[in-house]
Amino acid sequence: MQKVFKITSILFIGFFLFAQQDIRVEIEDKSKALDRIRQEIADFRISLASNKNREKTLLEELNKTEQEISLIEKLLNQLDYEIAEKRKQIKRHEITIHDNLEKIKKLKDQIAIQYSYLYKKGEYSDLELLLTAKNLNQAFYRYKYLRIINDIHNANKESIKTKIRETELLKARIESDIKEREQLIAEKKGSADDLKKQKILRSEQLNKAKRNQKYYAEKIDEKEKAAELLKNIIANLEKEKQKREIEIARQRTLQGVKDNIPFSQKKGNLEWPVNGSVVSRFGKHKHPTLNTITENSGVDIEAKRGTPVITIADGYVTTITYIRGYGNTIIIDHGDDYYTVYTHITNVNVREDQYVAKHTKIAEIGDSGSFDGARLHFEIWNKNNKLNPEYWLKRKV
Repeated sequence: MQKVFKITSILFIGFFLFAQQDIRVEIEDKSKALDRIRQEIADFRISLASNKNREKTLLEELNKTEQEISLIEKLLNQLDYEIAEKRKQIKRHEITIHDNLEKIKKLKDQIAIQYSYLYKKGEYSDLELLLTAKNLNQAFYRYKYLRIINDIHNANKESIKTKIRETELLKARIESDIKEREQLIAEKKGSADDLKKQKILRSEQLNKAKRNQKYYAEKIDEKEKAAELLKNIIANLEKEKQKREIEIARQRTLQGVKDNIPFSQKKGNLEWPVNGSVVSRFGKHKHPTLNTITENSGVDIEAKRGTPVITIADGYVTTITYIRGYGNTIIIDHGDDYYTVYTHITNVNVREDQYVAKHTKIAEIGDSGSFDGARLHFEIWNKNNKLNPEYWLKRKV
């Protein structure tokens, strides 16, 4: 019996250590996302420093400022997420420690009762119990009973030791988590201060650029390049779609999503991503002042700054980035080779590689990358083909 218990104890400790290892792996995976964003910012600033002496146009300066704002906001969003996760983790550890202390108290109480029994019965009570047996059979069963009592006594002592070791490990983990959380909070404060400065600079640059007509022509050229860049991004996403489709299916099962209708069959029944007025439709247009022909790959929806932007269907956030001409951009894979694109947004509150349910708020209306004020530029793609969103969204009454 003692041997069996020792094996059980070893297995329990091993399981606990493996569980701790799993938690560490999960933390490391989340930290990798944070480290990637930190590296993006570092690389961006190194690039800025290396081109410091190169003469740049005001529009280039504006784009650089907007890109830095986008990266800082992305960092802040990830920091908020990780700080919240640290709080949850600390709380989970505290609950486990409380439970362990309760179990240790109960085990100690049981041992105290056993010692009290032994003290009252005396040192030879067990032997006497065996010697006073009426027959060999009764003596055997009494011996077996005493062995069980002794095993329980030893098991309780081993359980206390195990729980104490586990509790000490958790206390050490909490101390480490608290330090990491404090570091994240400090990093968030510094980044928030940087963001505030960059937004002031961006406002000054934007106002200057708007007063110069030539920058409008450059902005149109940027949008054409942005459309081509977006096409390349989606082409690359198509190469890795199988893995994402598996994850989307898994998340739908976990979330209990009952709507498994493929995106291709939802044409004309999808909700609009934002409440607002369509100011530029899909297709070719003549610019009112520059008299040039431009092509809109989606629709532009004008709305008040801060208006929520929602997902039109559930899916997988593949990309959160800054694209010149489009500004802050989110791309969502909905499976079935369909993607939606949301640009000119601000206050992004989702993360890359995150599953989102339909009608989830992913950001707010802003004017990132726009000369025309707050609006959402919205696109729908099927593989490498851009589609007219108004054919897919519910008809406005």
